[in-house]
Amino acid sequence: MNFRTLLQIFTFSMVALTSKAQLTGEWTDENGACYKIRQIENQVFWYMDSRPRVINVFMGYLAGNTITGTWADVPGGTIQGSGTLALRVENLNRMVKTDQTGNYGGSVWTRGACNNTAGNTPGTRPDLSGTWYDYSPALGIAGAVSTIKQNGNSLVFTNKFNDSSEGSFLDNSTVIANKWVGGLKANLENNNTRIAWSNGSVWERNLRTSTRPNLDGVWYDYSAISGYSGALSYIKQNGDKLVFTNSFNDSSEGTFIDNTTVIANAWQGGLKAALEDNGRKIVWTNGSVWQRSKR
Repeated sequence: MNFRTLLQIFTFSMVALTSKAQLTGEWTDENGACYKIRQIENQVFWYMDSRPRVINVFMGYLAGNTITGTWADVPGGTIQGSGTLALRVENLNRMVKTDQTGNYGGSVWTRGACNNTAGNTPGTRPDLSGTWYDYSPALGIAGAVSTIKQNGNSLVFTNKFNDSSEGSFLDNSTVIANKWVGGLKANLENNNTRIAWSNGSVWERNLRTSTRPNLDGVWYDYSAISGYSGALSYIKQNGDKLVFTNSFNDSSEGTFIDNTTVIANAWQGGLKAALEDNGRKIVWTNGSVWQRSKR
């Protein structure tokens, strides 16, 4: 193939781009966001909806194989940015970003019907709702209880310290907690049973075997309210779950907060206690003290 033939092919492809709606259709970027693109002659428009994080519009002009234009995030998402973009049309199925202002998120666009697993269609996200266990090595946290509430793409994370942050999926393998560390991201691993946060924290769906102290059985209450008499109390334990029964035969369900802290949910709006003496002494925040052995 000689140079003239190559030049004719290149010229034809560029004319085809500018004279027909060759770019019109559905496209996705590398983050999984879905774009509805419309080309009218040399004008290019798009609408991108990746709620709750961002909704975005763009208007630009195609000259040769380069698109230049302006973009803006519109109300409905948590991000509100704007700026300019320059894209190179590598072929009719791929575009790449070559210049920008305003820190635009996408860099590579590929033509194709939007994949629901990468978009924001309800029911396509992994189910992260429920209890998680924090095994952050830097904090020495061995199985501290954390929780996630999920509504479609939207998430609310609550850590061991009862500090909550709204967040969302960035894609099916990445989440973000908007409030923590200015937008703390995490990768989903092990078939979505492990959350590896970028600050080093690790949440796991399942409690590791034999990580909880054994509190099951008889305890003796040596608190002032029982007259320091060693009144019988009881704990029933099933993994992370506990049922406390005090000397007045009043019971409360509860759980481990971590390996040194428990909570009785029904007592005093959530009565906490520290485990001492290698798990043989329970010191409640109301002053009660339970001991494993009778004095």
